[in-house]
Amino acid sequence: MRGYIFVTCISELYYKALIKGDYIEELEDKYILYVKQSPYWYISSVVVDREYQRKGIATQLLNTLMQHPFEHLCAVTV
Repeated sequence: MRGYIFVTCISELYYKALIKGDYIEELEDKYILYVKQSPYWYISSVVVDREYQRKGIATQLLNTLMQHPFEHLCAVTV
């Protein structure tokens, strides 16, 4: 395996707080994060094997992910 992306359903309130720019540490105490089914999705991690880093694998994974018709999708990046 070269890499993977973990995407999960989140609550609408959590999604709206994330896209507004609220700090994750503060949100976890205020909102329910994960829900079973939701139109709101969160990319929580993108992992690429060290051997394949800097070879465009993450971009390929993201391009493949974006082919899915998400209604709402967000991620927090550093």
